[in-house]
Amino acid sequence: MLTEKEMKVKYRSILPHLDERQRRLVAASDVLHLGCGGVSLVARASGLTRPTLYRGIEELGDGVELDGRVRCAGGGRKRVTDQQPSVEKRLHRLVEPTTRGDPESPLRWTCKSTRQWRKQRLSDSFMEDGVAAHGRRDGGGHLGESFSAGNQQVEQD
Repeated sequence: MLTEKEMKVKYRSILPHLDERQRRLVAASDVLHLGCGGVSLVARASGLTRPTLYRGIEELGDGVELDGRVRCAGGGRKRVTDQQPSVEKRLHRLVEPTTRGDPESPLRWTCKSTRQWRKQRLSDSFMEDGVAAHGRRDGGGHLGESFSAGNQQVEQD
């Protein structure tokens, strides 16, 4: 039987290479192998929480279904464009005057910074209709825009 110190070394070497489900299953397998007190020992050694270990034990007992997914379908935040269908049209209208590149290309460049876009959206009453973008979504990448052009870009009118 491995000591807690040896288990920590084992988990440090293997867990970074596994996804969430694989981590749960490997740790749960060790818990079942250790028996009584195994949950506490594996939790301390692996850094996984006890509920995570219990979930892994349950998955092992039910039989693991390998469907290529780590999490259940439908999990996570819904897309902004699904919640607020008008946001895509409004963003394109806002970005259009300052875009660069091929108009037929799905990728666009603009010469304004993220901070300038945020100011303009607030001042142009973009947010008044309940269209809210914040945090990482402020970058606009979810609609195919890049907020910076290549530094070799030369504008020709």
